[in-house]
Amino acid sequence: MNIKIKLIVAAVVLLLGGLPTALFAIQNAGRVTGLSLNTGVFAFELAEPMAIPVLMGITFAVGLLVGGIVTLVLRNRMRAAPLPIGGAQSDPWT
Repeated sequence: MNIKIKLIVAAVVLLLGGLPTALFAIQNAGRVTGLSLNTGVFAFELAEPMAIPVLMGITFAVGLLVGGIVTLVLRNRMRAAPLPIGGAQSDPWT
């Protein structure tokens, strides 16, 4: 695929995902929420309520961090096999 097409598709996807997210954050800038999690093994609750855009930013950053780590791990595990000394082998079926 051409690099210009990839950039255009990426920009459209970013706009379609980013615009509603930004509007949601702007509309809920003044709202706060208490966050709690009870898994049955442990329970967690924030001491004070947090603003919704702050929680959105934290979850975005955590997702970016986890995605980056997973990408690095998968890249290291699935390295391409080295080429033979004579160069790339030709396809016998062509």
